[in-house]
Amino acid sequence: MSIPPPLLHAISRRDGGAVTLVLGAGCSFESPTDVPLSGDLSEAVAHLLVSDGILAADACANPRDLTCVADAVFARYTSQQELVRRLPLARMQNATPNEGYLIAAAMMCEGAVSSVVTLNYDLALSHALAQVGAGELVSVVCAPAEFQRLGQRNVVYLHGNVTSDSEQWIMRSAQLNEEWQTGWEAIIAARMLAAPITVFAGLGSDASVLTSTMGKISDVLGAQGIQPYFVDPQELSVDGIAFKLGITPDQHMRMGWSRFMQELADRLLEEHSRTLTTACAHLAETQGLHPEDVGPTIKQSRALGFLGLGAARSRWLLGTTPYAPFSQSNPELVADLLLTVASIQRRLSADVSFDGSGAVQFSVGDRSVVVALASGRGIERWASAEAKIRHAYFARTATHQGLRPRLAIVAGVPGGKPVMAPPIDLTGDGATESIISGASPLELYDVDEIRNDDALANRLIA
Repeated sequence: MSIPPPLLHAISRRDGGAVTLVLGAGCSFESPTDVPLSGDLSEAVAHLLVSDGILAADACANPRDLTCVADAVFARYTSQQELVRRLPLARMQNATPNEGYLIAAAMMCEGAVSSVVTLNYDLALSHALAQVGAGELVSVVCAPAEFQRLGQRNVVYLHGNVTSDSEQWIMRSAQLNEEWQTGWEAIIAARMLAAPITVFAGLGSDASVLTSTMGKISDVLGAQGIQPYFVDPQELSVDGIAFKLGITPDQHMRMGWSRFMQELADRLLEEHSRTLTTACAHLAETQGLHPEDVGPTIKQSRALGFLGLGAARSRWLLGTTPYAPFSQSNPELVADLLLTVASIQRRLSADVSFDGSGAVQFSVGDRSVVVALASGRGIERWASAEAKIRHAYFARTATHQGLRPRLAIVAGVPGGKPVMAPPIDLTGDGATESIISGASPLELYDVDEIRNDDALANRLIA
C-alpha cells in the first residue's frame, strides 16, 4: 500500500504538528545504523548468559523475547546489570543514523513531525538530531521524571536508552506495567499522541517488551478515536504484532522505514516547491523583475533531495547549522536566488546542476562555471556577507567533495555591492590567496549586476 492521502496531507500542513511517529527496532536495523533486531539481540544475549553461567539453559522459556530473558535474570539477581552489560552497548552508543532517522530529525525541525516515541535503546535518533543541527528546536526525554523538558517538538525514549542506568532500562514485565501507570501514560496521552496522525514503524517483532507497550499506546489512541498507521516491509499476518493491534490492510504500508520517510519528505518538498513558486512570482511582480519560468530551476534543485536541499539552503542563507528548516526561512530570500539562477539559465541557454554545498554549475557546451549562491538576508552589509560567504564555501568545505565555486552571486545585501576600483578577474588567470584555504579565486557579484548586465552574465562562463 502506498502512503494514504490523509497522512500525505498531514505531513504538508503549514501549521505543522500533525504527525507522531512510534519507532521500533526495525528502524535501527537498517544500514548504516545496523543494530540487531529485538529477537536476534535477545537470543544472542541469552546465549552469552548461559555460556557465562549466569543463567541455566532452561531459565528462559523463550530466549528470543527480551522481556523473558530480563525477567529470568532479575529473578535470580534482583538486578538487570548482567543482561545489560552483554548488550552491544558501544554500537548502541555510537549508532550511525540511517536516512530515515535523518529525515525524521529534519522533519521535526520543520515542525512537520511533532513527536517521535522510540522504543529503542540506541542513540541513532539523538545523533540524527545533532547531525541536522536541531539544537533547542527538539526536546529529548528519557524518563517520566524528565517530563518538564517537554517542548513543542519532542523525542521520547520510552524504555530508556544506553545512557540510562542499567536498572532503569524498561525490559521486565513488572517495569512495563509500573512505569506506564506511574508516569508514561499521562505524558504519552496528553503530549505525544495528541497529533491527529500516529504512525507505527519498525515494530514487526512480537516481543513482550514491544507488544505490551504498543497495546497500551493503542488503547490511548483508541480512546481518542485515532486509528494508527503501520509501516512494515512484511505482509500482515495473523501471528504478527500488527494483527494483534487490530491493524487493517487500509492502515498498513508495506515498505521499509527509510523508504517511508523518503516518500513523506518528497511530499513536503512538493509543498515547499509550491511556496517557492508563489514567492518567485510575487517577487518578480513587486520588484519589476523578469517573470522567469522557475519551474525547471526548482525541479533541478529538488534533485538534491530533502536533506541535501536543506543543507544547500543553509549555505544560501549563511546559516550555521547543517540543515536550515524551510519553515523557519523567508521563502522570498531563496526565491531571489532561484530567480537569478533561472535568469542566467535562460539568457545563456545553460544546463544547471545544484550541489549540496550550495553551489550551482552552469554549463554551455564544453564550458562551465561553478557559482556560489548567498543571501545577506536583508541584514548583512557587503563586507560582513563576503567574510561569511568565504567561510561558508571554503573554510567549511575543506573536506567537501562537491563543487568548488569560482564566483559568488550575492542577494539580500542592503545597499548592494560597494564600488571597487580593482577590476574583477573573469578569466581565472589570477589567484587570490586565502590564509584559511590557500588559493581562493572566489569573486563576488551583486545579484543586480547579473540581472542588469547581459554582457557580464555571458562573460561569467567565458
